Amino acid sequence: MSYVVRAGNTYRMVSERSIEVFDALPPNNYVVKQDPISKEFHLEPLEPFEMPKKFYGNTIQTAERILNTFNQRPLSTGVHLDGVKGSGKTLLGKVISHIGIQRGIPTIIVNGCFHGEVFNQFIQSVNVPAIVLFDEFEKVYDYNDQNKILTLFDGVYPTKKLFILTTNDGASVSRFLKNRPGRIYYSLSFTTLSPEFVREYLEDNLNDKSQIEPTVRYAKIYSFFTFDMLAACVEEMNRYNEPLSKVLEYLNVKPEVSSG
Repeated sequence: MSYVVRAGNTYRMVSERSIEVFDALPPNNYVVKQDPISKEFHLEPLEPFEMPKKFYGNTIQTAERILNTFNQRPLSTGVHLDGVKGSGKTLLGKVISHIGIQRGIPTIIVNGCFHGEVFNQFIQSVNVPAIVLFDEFEKVYDYNDQNKILTLFDGVYPTKKLFILTTNDGASVSRFLKNRPGRIYYSLSFTTLSPEFVREYLEDNLNDKSQIEPTVRYAKIYSFFTFDMLAACVEEMNRYNEPLSKVLEYLNVKPEVSSG
């Protein structure tokens, strides 16, 4: 048996077996898609984010704080996570999503430059609290497009959303998103790895424990040193049983020198 399903001005013939009706959006990961012809928005499910076996630093505590604040505030909350690739900001966004799903909160991922009233209304049509993740926001939305989506973050809509924006270059973010807690309530920068973070990771993963302190000192000196770089150094040190100074001759891990 088939049914005729109307969505807006579109009618579709669908089989009985392909229809499932929910009272609310199930707690899963979804990505926003737009039909190229009708321009209608819809959600497509995604696989859950993979989580590491162990978390270092304060990732879990920060995720819990953000979700707790979101739960206690009456309407929407914005969060800006800024830092270079491999610094941990995207991991934090995934952890927030992972914990949220466990608590019945779905995650909607926006990876297209969508804006305008139709898009805003589509996001608001999700009538349950939800996480809306804009990963690498400044790459998907240029400066002018960022200003076109500001109303979505203003908290004027009646539904409750946790907007998470991750960026690699905070300087490319609209000034109308900075120092505006009404739009972006939390703003976190991911820079240097803490010595405690580095030491704990090395104790768990580095074979030659005598190299822990030299590696911790290096990470303290060079603020560009990210988690991805740390993991690569440990992998190479373990593979060849070499000190950090030797593997750095080969790895794509070099201090950035200013041309000025």
